[in-house]
Amino acid sequence: MNKTLLTILSFIILPLINCAQPFIDVANVQLSRFPQTNTQKLPGTNNESWEASANLFVPIQLKNNNVLLGGISYDQVSMKASSEKGYNANLISASLQLGMITKLTDRWNMMLMAFPKANSDFRDFNSKHLQMGGAAVFTYKVRNSLKYKVGLYYNREFFGNYFMPLAGIEWKATDRIYIYGLLPGSINLEYRICPKLYTGLAYRDITASFRISDNSEKYYVREGEKFWGDLRIMNFYNYHLTKNLVLCGDVGYSGFRYFEQYNNSDKVEHTHPAFYRLQDNFFFDLGIAFRVRLDKEYND
Repeated sequence: MNKTLLTILSFIILPLINCAQPFIDVANVQLSRFPQTNTQKLPGTNNESWEASANLFVPIQLKNNNVLLGGISYDQVSMKASSEKGYNANLISASLQLGMITKLTDRWNMMLMAFPKANSDFRDFNSKHLQMGGAAVFTYKVRNSLKYKVGLYYNREFFGNYFMPLAGIEWKATDRIYIYGLLPGSINLEYRICPKLYTGLAYRDITASFRISDNSEKYYVREGEKFWGDLRIMNFYNYHLTKNLVLCGDVGYSGFRYFEQYNNSDKVEHTHPAFYRLQDNFFFDLGIAFRVRLDKEYND
């Protein structure tokens, strides 16, 4: 890769190390396959789906050493329910990420983020399909190889205000092992097999809601069980095709991956066979990322 471009990217991205994982994905795309599984409480109907996502992230260092953050994300869930006749459904989330990292002291920094988004089936889009969210995360550096995080996430979901306290860690346990994440949303254990190949375990917990188009804007779909969310456990493999181009693959198991339809009174009301509770099942991911690793910044 061009050395000048790498120098520019490193200058822009390295300040993020105090609030990030041991790498930054400047851009990535991913496709996930959820094989056919049975639908709960609807005999004779099953559901299969694909998920596609694309992300672009651009941090910019300011003169005062603060870092301006910007990004865009696109996620789409495509479902097919089979019964006496097939039913298809698409749920889309398109969002911006806007924020800033501010250094408070030699050991503390603060990240503030805003997440305006549109979550909808986009069949008849209007302002009632918009959401607004944000997060505040404080990072305390014990040493370069160990950092703790605490914060709060908020999103105005279609079922109401959703608050999630955050607690996290970034820990370079050995030269080959990293542990990083923000609970309850995610946690990762990464192991470097060799300079080009990384593997590990990851946990994700997803809660979301999507507006369903109709004349009265009466319905929305909630992803995940009300208390647990959509829980996913994965075994991942990341292979560096080049220094910065990474092929990513996962195999995982999903629990409580529900896409259940509610009315505006927050009562379950089914009008579409695709929007029912699904039985737990395996899934597979494949993606590619433009990634800058920050391993040296974790050296004590």
